[in-house]
Amino acid sequence: VNLGEDGDIKVSSFPARASHGFLPQLHLHQPELLHQYVIDLEKAYDEILFLVHSSALSPVYDELKRALVPFGGHTNISLIDTQTIGPGLGMLAQLCSELAAKGLPLVEIERLLRVQIPHIYAVFCTPNHSYLHNSGFLDAAQSKVSEMLNLFGVFTLEEGRLNPVEKVKNHRSVTEIFQEFMEEFEN
Repeated sequence: VNLGEDGDIKVSSFPARASHGFLPQLHLHQPELLHQYVIDLEKAYDEILFLVHSSALSPVYDELKRALVPFGGHTNISLIDTQTIGPGLGMLAQLCSELAAKGLPLVEIERLLRVQIPHIYAVFCTPNHSYLHNSGFLDAAQSKVSEMLNLFGVFTLEEGRLNPVEKVKNHRSVTEIFQEFMEEFEN
Protein backbone atom coordinates (compact mmCIF):
# COMPACT_ATOMS: atom_id res chain seq x y z
CA VAL A 1 0.00 0.00 0.00
CA ASN A 2 1.37 3.39 -0.97
CA LEU A 3 1.29 6.29 1.43
CA GLY A 4 -0.06 9.65 0.29
CA GLU A 5 2.06 12.79 0.15
CA ASP A 6 1.07 13.58 3.75
CA GLY A 7 2.06 10.07 4.92
CA ASP A 8 -1.54 8.89 5.28
CA ILE A 9 -2.80 5.66 3.79
CA LYS A 10 -5.40 6.27 1.10
CA VAL A 11 -8.32 3.88 0.59
CA SER A 12 -7.65 4.00 -3.15
CA SER A 13 -4.23 2.47 -2.48
CA PHE A 14 -5.71 -0.79 -1.28
CA PRO A 15 -6.25 -3.66 -3.73
CA ALA A 16 -9.83 -4.41 -4.71
CA ARG A 17 -9.71 -7.68 -2.79
CA ALA A 18 -7.73 -8.80 0.21
CA SER A 19 -5.79 -11.96 -0.56
CA HIS A 20 -3.61 -14.32 1.37
CA GLY A 21 -0.64 -12.18 0.34
CA PHE A 22 -2.26 -8.93 1.48
CA LEU A 23 -3.72 -9.03 4.96
CA PRO A 24 -3.88 -5.52 6.46
CA GLN A 25 -3.91 -5.44 10.25
CA LEU A 26 -4.44 -2.82 12.91
CA HIS A 27 -1.32 -2.35 15.00
CA LEU A 28 -1.80 -0.52 18.26
CA HIS A 29 0.68 1.61 20.09
CA GLN A 30 2.64 -0.15 22.77
CA PRO A 31 0.91 0.05 26.19
CA GLU A 32 3.86 2.07 27.48
CA LEU A 33 3.28 4.72 24.79
CA LEU A 34 -0.44 4.91 25.61
CA HIS A 35 0.43 5.19 29.29
CA GLN A 36 2.89 8.01 28.58
CA TYR A 37 0.31 9.78 26.42
CA VAL A 38 -2.14 9.79 29.33
CA ILE A 39 0.57 11.01 31.70
CA ASP A 40 1.23 13.92 29.34
CA LEU A 41 -2.49 14.74 29.18
CA GLU A 42 -2.74 14.55 32.98
CA LYS A 43 -0.14 17.29 33.28
CA ALA A 44 -2.32 19.68 31.29
CA TYR A 45 -5.90 18.70 32.21
CA ASP A 46 -7.94 17.92 35.33
CA GLU A 47 -10.55 15.96 33.36
CA ILE A 48 -10.01 13.70 30.35
CA LEU A 49 -12.64 11.93 28.28
CA PHE A 50 -11.72 9.30 25.71
CA LEU A 51 -14.34 8.52 23.06
CA VAL A 52 -13.39 5.31 21.28
CA HIS A 53 -14.96 3.61 18.27
CA SER A 54 -16.81 0.33 18.82
CA SER A 55 -14.90 -2.23 20.86
CA ALA A 56 -16.56 -4.96 18.77
CA LEU A 57 -14.68 -3.72 15.69
CA SER A 58 -11.14 -3.46 17.06
CA PRO A 59 -9.10 -3.90 20.26
CA VAL A 60 -8.42 -0.16 20.70
CA TYR A 61 -10.95 0.28 23.54
CA ASP A 62 -9.61 -2.69 25.52
CA GLU A 63 -5.98 -1.60 25.07
CA LEU A 64 -6.74 1.95 26.20
CA LYS A 65 -8.71 0.59 29.17
CA ARG A 66 -5.66 -1.46 30.20
CA ALA A 67 -3.41 1.57 29.80
CA LEU A 68 -5.67 3.59 32.12
CA VAL A 69 -5.68 1.05 34.98
CA PRO A 70 -2.69 2.49 36.87
CA PHE A 71 -4.09 6.03 36.98
CA GLY A 72 -5.57 7.16 40.23
CA GLY A 73 -4.25 10.66 40.61
CA HIS A 74 -5.96 14.01 40.66
CA THR A 75 -7.22 13.75 37.08
CA ASN A 76 -10.74 12.50 36.48
CA ILE A 77 -10.50 10.14 33.47
CA SER A 78 -13.46 8.60 31.62
CA LEU A 79 -13.46 6.12 28.76
CA ILE A 80 -16.51 5.50 26.58
CA ASP A 81 -17.06 2.73 24.05
CA THR A 82 -19.24 4.69 21.61
CA GLN A 83 -20.43 1.50 19.85
CA THR A 84 -20.13 3.36 16.55
CA ILE A 85 -17.59 4.57 14.00
CA GLY A 86 -17.10 7.38 11.52
CA PRO A 87 -19.89 9.97 11.47
CA GLY A 88 -21.55 8.55 14.60
CA LEU A 89 -18.33 8.97 16.55
CA GLY A 90 -17.96 12.45 15.07
CA MET A 91 -21.47 13.39 16.22
CA LEU A 92 -20.65 12.28 19.77
CA ALA A 93 -17.36 14.20 19.72
CA GLN A 94 -19.21 17.32 18.55
CA LEU A 95 -21.82 16.94 21.30
CA CYS A 96 -19.04 16.43 23.85
CA SER A 97 -17.34 19.61 22.68
CA GLU A 98 -20.57 21.60 22.90
CA LEU A 99 -21.32 20.32 26.41
CA ALA A 100 -17.78 21.06 27.59
CA ALA A 101 -18.02 24.58 26.14
CA LYS A 102 -21.12 25.10 28.30
CA GLY A 103 -19.04 24.22 31.35
CA LEU A 104 -20.78 20.97 32.26
CA PRO A 105 -18.81 18.66 34.56
CA LEU A 106 -17.29 15.51 33.08
CA VAL A 107 -19.70 13.19 34.88
CA GLU A 108 -22.68 15.00 33.32
CA ILE A 109 -21.08 15.05 29.85
CA GLU A 110 -20.44 11.33 30.11
CA ARG A 111 -24.03 10.67 31.18
CA LEU A 112 -25.47 12.70 28.30
CA LEU A 113 -23.20 11.00 25.77
CA ARG A 114 -24.19 7.55 27.03
CA VAL A 115 -27.86 8.51 26.62
CA GLN A 116 -27.20 9.34 22.96
CA ILE A 117 -25.26 6.19 22.05
CA PRO A 118 -28.28 3.89 21.61
CA HIS A 119 -29.85 6.47 19.29
CA ILE A 120 -27.03 6.51 16.74
CA TYR A 121 -27.66 4.25 13.76
CA ALA A 122 -25.49 3.39 10.80
CA VAL A 123 -25.94 1.45 7.58
CA PHE A 124 -23.05 0.45 5.32
CA CYS A 125 -22.58 -1.14 1.93
CA THR A 126 -19.54 -2.83 0.50
CA PRO A 127 -19.02 -4.66 -2.78
CA ASN A 128 -15.92 -6.29 -1.30
CA HIS A 129 -16.26 -8.99 1.31
CA SER A 130 -12.69 -10.29 1.46
CA TYR A 131 -11.63 -7.55 3.88
CA LEU A 132 -14.59 -8.35 6.12
CA HIS A 133 -13.68 -12.04 6.01
CA ASN A 134 -10.01 -11.36 6.79
CA SER A 135 -11.09 -9.19 9.73
CA GLY A 136 -13.31 -11.96 11.11
CA PHE A 137 -16.70 -10.35 10.39
CA LEU A 138 -17.80 -12.83 7.68
CA ASP A 139 -17.02 -16.48 7.17
CA ALA A 140 -15.08 -17.63 4.10
CA ALA A 141 -18.12 -19.08 2.29
CA GLN A 142 -20.15 -15.87 2.63
CA SER A 143 -17.24 -13.82 1.36
CA LYS A 144 -16.40 -16.00 -1.64
CA VAL A 145 -19.99 -16.52 -2.81
CA SER A 146 -20.82 -12.82 -2.46
CA GLU A 147 -17.78 -11.81 -4.48
CA MET A 148 -18.30 -14.49 -7.15
CA LEU A 149 -21.88 -13.25 -7.66
CA ASN A 150 -20.82 -9.58 -7.47
CA LEU A 151 -23.18 -8.89 -4.60
CA PHE A 152 -23.12 -5.75 -2.49
CA GLY A 153 -23.36 -6.47 1.21
CA VAL A 154 -25.51 -4.14 3.29
CA PHE A 155 -24.79 -4.02 7.02
CA THR A 156 -26.04 -2.12 10.02
CA LEU A 157 -24.02 -1.25 13.08
CA GLU A 158 -26.12 -2.23 16.09
CA GLU A 159 -24.83 -2.15 19.65
CA GLY A 160 -21.37 -1.77 18.18
CA ARG A 161 -21.56 -4.93 16.06
CA LEU A 162 -21.66 -5.29 12.31
CA ASN A 163 -24.86 -7.10 11.29
CA PRO A 164 -25.55 -8.30 7.75
CA VAL A 165 -28.91 -7.04 6.52
CA GLU A 166 -29.07 -7.95 2.88
CA LYS A 167 -27.08 -8.67 -0.27
CA VAL A 168 -28.12 -6.97 -3.48
CA LYS A 169 -26.98 -6.97 -7.12
CA ASN A 170 -26.80 -3.29 -8.02
CA HIS A 171 -26.40 0.28 -6.79
CA ARG A 172 -30.08 1.04 -7.27
CA SER A 173 -31.05 -1.68 -4.79
CA VAL A 174 -28.51 -0.32 -2.32
CA THR A 175 -30.01 3.15 -2.66
CA GLU A 176 -33.49 1.74 -2.03
CA ILE A 177 -32.34 -0.05 1.12
CA PHE A 178 -30.66 3.14 2.38
CA GLN A 179 -33.84 5.09 1.65
CA GLU A 180 -36.01 2.56 3.51
CA PHE A 181 -33.61 2.70 6.43
CA MET A 182 -33.79 6.50 6.59
CA GLU A 183 -37.59 6.50 6.37
CA GLU A 184 -37.77 4.57 9.65
CA PHE A 185 -36.66 7.68 11.54
CA GLU A 186 -38.41 11.01 12.03
CA ASN A 187 -35.13 12.86 12.72
